Amino acid sequence: MTFVVCLVGFGIAGCGDSGISEAELERQRDDAAQNARQEAEIKALHRELRERKEDGSTTSGSRPEPGSAGEPGTADETGQIPADARYCGSAYGAGSASCPFVENVSRDYYASGQSGSFSSYSPTTGLTYTVTCNGSSPTVCTAGRAAVIYIP
Repeated sequence: MTFVVCLVGFGIAGCGDSGISEAELERQRDDAAQNARQEAEIKALHRELRERKEDGSTTSGSRPEPGSAGEPGTADETGQIPADARYCGSAYGAGSASCPFVENVSRDYYASGQSGSFSSYSPTTGLTYTVTCNGSSPTVCTAGRAAVIYIP
């Protein structure tokens, strides 16, 4: 005779196979934690943007000041980086470009010998994108549907 034991209570439920391995469960937890970090970063950026609009300033802290705003994907006519681009350490990102991706694109751009086209990995999406750069100063690179990277 076979007995099946099901436990329900104190947050424990055990009855049969859930179909999810421990490794998959851990991956989902890591993904959720990463999403929470990204949401917090987005909220902080929105808060910073609101503060800038309220006090009329264009920068926060000691972060380098980008140039005046231009069309997405292009530097303005003076060759400056748009004011709404986010500074990510070695380059600026706009559109859907996360800072980890911006850093990878900047590194890969120089590693490629400043090529007009190369591939870069996005830790945020887990995908590798073809990146196309114009080679001007600043260099403007695009990837995916809406990522724009400005390399000074």
